[in-house]
Order: sequence, then C-alpha cells, then structure tokens
Amino acid sequence: MKLKENFYFCNNCKKIVDDPESLYFVESVIPRGFCSEICIKEFYGPIVDYYEKCEDDLRKKYKCETENLSDFISDPSFLEKLFAEPDEIWRNQNSLGEEVFSFISKFDGEMDGTFYLASLCLVFENKPSFIFLVTATKEVSLLNEFRIGKELENLEEFLKNDGGESGSDGQISSEVFETIESKKSAFLASLLEQRSSKDIPYEDFYCYDIFMEDTLEGPDEVYTERDRDGDDLFTYIKAHEKDGKSFYYFVICMNIGPSIEEAGDTILPILGFPSQDGDTYNSYRKGKLISGNLKS
Repeated sequence: MKLKENFYFCNNCKKIVDDPESLYFVESVIPRGFCSEICIKEFYGPIVDYYEKCEDDLRKKYKCETENLSDFISDPSFLEKLFAEPDEIWRNQNSLGEEVFSFISKFDGEMDGTFYLASLCLVFENKPSFIFLVTATKEVSLLNEFRIGKELENLEEFLKNDGGESGSDGQISSEVFETIESKKSAFLASLLEQRSSKDIPYEDFYCYDIFMEDTLEGPDEVYTERDRDGDDLFTYIKAHEKDGKSFYYFVICMNIGPSIEEAGDTILPILGFPSQDGDTYNSYRKGKLISGNLKS
C-alpha cells in the first residue's frame, strides 16, 4: 500500500476518504469532518446529553421544571424565527478554540404572554449547523444562563448571505431583501402546512443545505411561473442520495432583474428544502418547464 500525500477521515468512525468534499463539516473553527449525518449525531451525542442534564439542573435551581412550553420548541415557525432572525447571538470559545453559540429570541403570544426560545448550537459558514439544545422559558434567570461568552454586536452582518442585487458595495438592496424574506416566509408556511408528517423533519433541513449548490448548478428540472406580485419565480429540482436514501432537493428562486456584472438577469434563491414525499415533488412541478442553470 502506498502512502498518500493527502487523505482525510471521518472524525467519528475514522473512515478514510480521498476528497474532503465528501465530508460534512459543522464547525467553522475546528475542521472536524464526518462521512454521514449518523456519524455527526454519534460524535456529538455525549455533548447533547451533557447540555440536557445542565438544563434539567438549572430548571430545578430556578424552580421552573413544570413550564409547559414544549409546543413552541416543536413549532417550525418559532424555530425559523430563532435561527434566521434571532434577537441575540452569543459566542463562547474555550481555551482550545472550540466554539458554541447561543441563539435567543423573544416572543409575545396573545394567550401565553412573553416567552423566550434559546438554543445552544454549532455554527458553520455563519449558519446553525448542529443543534445541541433548544428550550423555551419565561424564566429570565434561566435565560441568562444562555448568555455566555461574548454577545455579537452586528447580527445582520453575521447572518447575511453573499451575492444578490447590488450597488458598488455588492450588497442586496433593502427592498429586494425584504421582498425575498416575505416570500420565504410565505413559501415556508405553505410547505409546512401541506407536507407529510412522515417526510424529512424540518429540524433536519440544515443537514441538506450542502445540496443547494449542486441543485442550482445541475438541476434535473427547472420550472418558471409568475406569481401574484408579478415576480418571475423559478423552481430547481434535483434527485440526490444521502446515507443510502434517495430524496429530492428543491430551490425556489426569484428573478431580481438585470445583473450589474454580466449579461442577463440575476436569479436569487428564496428557499431550499429536501423531501422524500412524492406528493410534495408533484406539487412543485408547476409552471413552464424550461432548461438551463442558475445565473447569478
């Protein structure tokens, strides 16, 4: 056997791979790679157990063990707000450089009053990549326990995505950004309402983000239609395989007009998501079938 100059391995099962692009990464600072989602969950499982034990102890300390707010943790609309538009993000880094982030959002419910969602997670490319813990509480003392490390001052700068309609600074205009966010919320609400309960869980969607680029660059199908606002929308669909299971990845995009840097229009992704459900697949095959890849 010849020694390889470059080889890589899964940090959990130690499987050897030749190409780092075949590994999954969930931390920005520490380059730990994994060969599958299963290995990610096994590797970080003890840390999940540790944080869950910490939460139990803290709830006993602050006498809030009986809070009945679990429905908010399982509601995708609240989780979407927590991870996409948090009110606070805290970064805690230990002496080895390992980072854990705290995402916190405040909610005001008509029936339930003010409550908070807080999560401890890993972040990769400025997005939550692995969630250790999510909790809901009205107890401020418990919430304060999640404010560890250093609070990030500019959340928009941290969470923003590159690309889009731009001026000389290359940033998406506020008007276009608001339009995209509005459409994203509408599409997500529709998706969550119609999808099968047996389909890929919403809380696992982040594990499939790596398939967006490949779907845009080499889609199996692309459909276009004009929505009620008069905007041209495109739906990119591609079949993939992950951990031995086949699924479709969908990317809904919007045409935002002529590109400054090159000929043609700029098309921006609004929402990407996976599905194993045939009914969901058929429901997004609408409009005019066209050919061609994403131009941005």
